[in-house]
Amino acid sequence: MPFELSFKHPSYAAALEAVVYKNGVSASDFSPFETLQKNLIPGCSATVDGDLNLWFNTLFGDGSNFMKDWRKAREDFNFSIPPWNTNDDKSGGTRLFKCTTHVTETIFKKQTPFVEKERYASWSSGGSNFLRLSFSSMTPQVTSGKSFRIETCIEGKEESGTVSVKIYRHIHFMESVVMEGLIKKVAASELQASYVKFISLVKAQMRKVSKKEGVKKPTPAAAVEQPEPSEPDEAPKVDSADDQGVMIAAGFGGLIIVILLLFFFGRSRKSSPGSPYDILLDPNLAPSLGMTGLDDLRQALLTELGHGSYPVEITASRVLQTLIREGEQLQSVAGEADLYVTLSVILVVTSVGLLVYSTIK
Repeated sequence: MPFELSFKHPSYAAALEAVVYKNGVSASDFSPFETLQKNLIPGCSATVDGDLNLWFNTLFGDGSNFMKDWRKAREDFNFSIPPWNTNDDKSGGTRLFKCTTHVTETIFKKQTPFVEKERYASWSSGGSNFLRLSFSSMTPQVTSGKSFRIETCIEGKEESGTVSVKIYRHIHFMESVVMEGLIKKVAASELQASYVKFISLVKAQMRKVSKKEGVKKPTPAAAVEQPEPSEPDEAPKVDSADDQGVMIAAGFGGLIIVILLLFFFGRSRKSSPGSPYDILLDPNLAPSLGMTGLDDLRQALLTELGHGSYPVEITASRVLQTLIREGEQLQSVAGEADLYVTLSVILVVTSVGLLVYSTIK
């Protein structure tokens, strides 16, 4: 027999007060909805036929296979979907989901534990029924993974024989981390890509179920999807993790070539043809290596070294400071990355600085 939601509460706040938290899930695991409401995920709104009971049972109910299929599509494994710990009045519930998932650190994919705390609450207001499902997830074994959580909220509003669906997101930091801005950008991009696929599967599944259940389609006027509100703090779109990996690998490859050039082509401290300085500062070098950031490095070194004049009193610290400063710029040009990439960039440019110093000793 299908599960029947309760819509007896007059507001979301009242419905949340009735939620019973169990199995390690607590109210503090979720940010207020007002925080998530600021961040509607673009492209993740839809209107589907049916009511909230059909929607919930089809997609998220204990007897549904939809979430299992979705987890498999995400390449999650080592999991089972636990049943909801439902309130006595059936207006809300919680559950704890665990699995192993794939994440990209630096440029490599790795398997890591994934923990997600889930909650739902239903209520009725203004003549319409509402349901919100909240998901708060962490990957504790990745870099800074215990310092932040990724939250999403799927909202359904039932009226005129349809359910309007919207998905919101929020990246919540429990403590400050160096790469906070970067984590927000990458997480926002990946969430959008993931939930665009999710909403497409939702619409396909609901069409199939509605047809099977003989759900009467609403009139065209009722079925028109409302325009999405603007998203004031939408994160800039960034490349996928795989694209970032290619860009970073190309950047590192170019830096390695520079190191080899510095090592093999002379150790003279004078500016003679073919010296490592001439090679590094050659304006044709950056295009030949395909590195957009190397030209900025060349220009910075020209400024630091006196526009082609290499005095004997040049110090390693001046070169190293320039390389590290420009290395930070290279990191942003090469693409978004995590802490490991930042450390790797600093290591590479430091090596370049030391090799430059070895040529002038």
